[in-house]
Amino acid sequence: MPTSNPTQIELIKQINNRYLPCNLKKNLTYNLKTMALQITETRGMFSVFGELNSANANILARHMQRFLSKSDPVILNLERVRKLDVTAAHMLREMYYSAMRDNSVLSIVGLSNSNILGVLQKTKTSFIFSDDRI
Repeated sequence: MPTSNPTQIELIKQINNRYLPCNLKKNLTYNLKTMALQITETRGMFSVFGELNSANANILARHMQRFLSKSDPVILNLERVRKLDVTAAHMLREMYYSAMRDNSVLSIVGLSNSNILGVLQKTKTSFIFSDDRI
């Protein structure tokens, strides 16, 4: 396992404490070996490529928060995500709830992605995905 500075581990622990239910917080291990996350935008649709996990979920959350507004709809496409972990699934749920509270239009697509479906079912977060394919 590669070594990391304590600030990365602390940041991951803070994310986990915020987004994970209490029963999932025990027995967590922190593996900081991650693939780079790539986010592209075309006319209001943000596509995510790579692995979405506890080490980089905050990057997506901060990036998307800048673009969510009441006036412009935003589409988050997760069809190209290769792997999703439990922390990232809960972060997506919180992003969805935050958009709802702010009356922002956020559509999340990619439920047909078999790489993430198992985690979404396990965490019961698949309800955040839009029914229609864009």
